[in-house]
Amino acid sequence: MRKILFLIIGLFLVVGCNNQNKRIPDEKLVSIVKEIFVTNAYVKKVQPNLFSDTLDYFKPIFAKYGYTIDDLRYTLYKMSMRKSSRISWIVSAALDSLNHEFAGLKYYKNLYDRIEQVIMSESQDTVFERAEMIKLEGQKKLSKADFVLKVDTNRIYSVRFRYKIDSVSSGQRLRTQIATVDMNGKLVSTNYEYYSREGEGYLTFDIPVKYAKEDSLRVKILYFPPKANIPYVRIYIDSVQVSSMLGYSDARNLALRRRLDYDFLKMVNNVQLKADCGTPDIVPLSTPN
Repeated sequence: MRKILFLIIGLFLVVGCNNQNKRIPDEKLVSIVKEIFVTNAYVKKVQPNLFSDTLDYFKPIFAKYGYTIDDLRYTLYKMSMRKSSRISWIVSAALDSLNHEFAGLKYYKNLYDRIEQVIMSESQDTVFERAEMIKLEGQKKLSKADFVLKVDTNRIYSVRFRYKIDSVSSGQRLRTQIATVDMNGKLVSTNYEYYSREGEGYLTFDIPVKYAKEDSLRVKILYFPPKANIPYVRIYIDSVQVSSMLGYSDARNLALRRRLDYDFLKMVNNVQLKADCGTPDIVPLSTPN
């Protein structure tokens, strides 16, 4: 990042300034260099084919602080004439500030991700379990692992189970599809999964249900296209568990209802509007600290 910042500053460091240009104070110069770096990174990511020799997309940054690109050239030119140039300090200060802001953003992102995980986990329920082991041999017996699941299109479903595969094939992984079929026999969705043959393993996958026309789905843990060249397979499956969660918006509302005072919520729900305005006739019981 330090090298990139030096390159950005070098882009502006040209001779040909005049006395009408203004000198930019160090503090504002640090802020300008920071925004130049962020803008340059954004442009390179979003518009990589933009001509690299144009500086037009930097003009709003200078206008924001009351300066021009020529003012920056003039400032850097003056700095380069001093024995103890402050250009290096400007770059280091901008870099330190960006790293500090990035650390703060990363902290809050991790915090929000953790909050979201807690919110989602509070709405999670186990809706299906099958603990016993099922032994499957050959393609004709694979349907023994299927199960039927009652579904709600407002919830998110995931399946987890343990498996062990024994096959005469020398391959280390077996590719299959996880299929969901409605109760009329119509295929709703498929996604590819890989089973490893190196001892026992666990597999977890999501079940999309938003396009299901029925309130139930048949889940096929092992599903191969009819013409697929699949070798003889022996597989053991147990500990099948299906969990469901609300979508994030519904899960968040549920978490808020659990944490807010029930009597207060009941009073809000039962409030009557005044006849002469649209303001609810209610006064908060207390102001939170």
